[in-house]
Amino acid sequence: MNVAQAIVQFLEQSGVPYVFGIPGEETLDLLDALKHSDIQFVVTRHEQGAAFMAATYGRLTGVPGVCLTTLGPGAVNAMTGIAYAFLGQMPMLLISGQKPVGEVKQGNFQMVDVIGAMQPITLLSQRLVKAEAVSSLVFNALYACSSFPYGPVHIELAEDVAKRTVPDNLARVNQFEINHLPAAADRDIAEVAALINKATAPLLICGQHACRPGVAGVLQTFIANTGIPFATTQMGKGALDEAHDLYRGTTALSEDDFVHKVAAQADMLIMVGHNESEKPPLMACCHKQMILHIHDVAPVINETYFPSHALVGDMAATISGLAEKLGRGTGDQFGQLNTAFLRHEERLRKDADPLQIVDQVRDAMADDGIVTLDNGMYKIWFARHYRAHQPNTLLLDNALATMGAGLPSAIAAKLAHPERDVLAVCGDGGFMMTGQELETAVRLKLDIVVLILCDNQFGMIRWKQQEDGYDNFGMDFQNPDFAVLAQSYGAHGHRIEDTAKLGEKIATCQQQGGVHVIETPIDYSADRIFSELDEITKI
Repeated sequence: MNVAQAIVQFLEQSGVPYVFGIPGEETLDLLDALKHSDIQFVVTRHEQGAAFMAATYGRLTGVPGVCLTTLGPGAVNAMTGIAYAFLGQMPMLLISGQKPVGEVKQGNFQMVDVIGAMQPITLLSQRLVKAEAVSSLVFNALYACSSFPYGPVHIELAEDVAKRTVPDNLARVNQFEINHLPAAADRDIAEVAALINKATAPLLICGQHACRPGVAGVLQTFIANTGIPFATTQMGKGALDEAHDLYRGTTALSEDDFVHKVAAQADMLIMVGHNESEKPPLMACCHKQMILHIHDVAPVINETYFPSHALVGDMAATISGLAEKLGRGTGDQFGQLNTAFLRHEERLRKDADPLQIVDQVRDAMADDGIVTLDNGMYKIWFARHYRAHQPNTLLLDNALATMGAGLPSAIAAKLAHPERDVLAVCGDGGFMMTGQELETAVRLKLDIVVLILCDNQFGMIRWKQQEDGYDNFGMDFQNPDFAVLAQSYGAHGHRIEDTAKLGEKIATCQQQGGVHVIETPIDYSADRIFSELDEITKI
């Protein structure tokens, strides 16, 4: 068995079903090993798309998503997806090829210090230099990315090292299990419970890691027993059913948003599963509140996150222990604010184009259907107004918050959950960055719908440009006919002018199966957003 075969065997034994990427001449041994394995190699059309797919697969399943690239340009092309997984804390493994280490034939051709470039945005970035180290290095890499805080790891494999024979005593790799952390100490849980019982207006805020299956289930019991209202960060959407009477919104903007109004009236914020890389959800409004941190790890204290108490340990076990020591709360202290927001939302529904689109998508999707979002102005509307009923059913990225992730994430989501409906929502700007992955989706015979919202500009940046008093400049572009473009890839293309018919079209496409692209215009009238904020801040 050679090194490449040993790596693939290790991936198989670790439960990896897919490897996403683009091969190069330096990775042909790995490619051949994959051919003779049970792992499906998913050829993508760009390494960035492959990295997004691997990251999202890891996010949804907990099994490391694996990305394969060649040296130099291939590895560098994947860096955006690597940073996406790093800040978003998604388990992922990148394997990049390299020239033979034992000989120099082409000087510095395509040579980039990939190890050095990857180190700031990975949990581990190492070069495999000898066959004897393959088991320990791959084991360590997979363990690192599968343990909290999760994230990407990188192994560089030289062409000649991949061909070397692995000693017989190292050819068999051992599986590993991640042991669960213990709950926080009973004494600490009792102390925090006493504080919560004294609070008159506590608010639970679910962060990204509250979406883990075990955590989300315990949180349901916690809310039912205590009656404490809850909100979510963008990456925490769906941790609890947002149709619940105690749901008080999602942090969508940095300040002056409805949730900030709620948080400002709270006397205690209970932060569960907070990811410090996510855009600070409470920035300016919560310097007087007592903040409790519940997580697997200790908090990172800074100017935007400053808890006074922390319960560190297995989150599910800690929350369960905490719930046993809590009484029923004094009732919802934010009902008036919530009523005002719902009333305003209903008024917006009459003429706000983005909200109508959100409603149509929500109506078309099953409770367990997965919506993957790119990054753009529409993300704010989906974060605030799309009611997620289950964890990880509205996939937002609020850490790197990059454009281009929507379509590749939808492909990964469908591979991870083939039984569910999957819809990608992309802006026209973001779609054009990774839209070539339509061919990948068609080739894989996936059933997905891609909704492209067209405003012919970088709408979010234009909004900020206008807000800051600058003239409109550098934001506008022209688009292809997306319906025709989709058809050229072998997908189905549609254009919908009437927003009221969008939900019906999505449902029809889901029933038909295959890859469908729906293009629809979207109108971002800045005054609607500003007037909404203005009205809320007066409450």
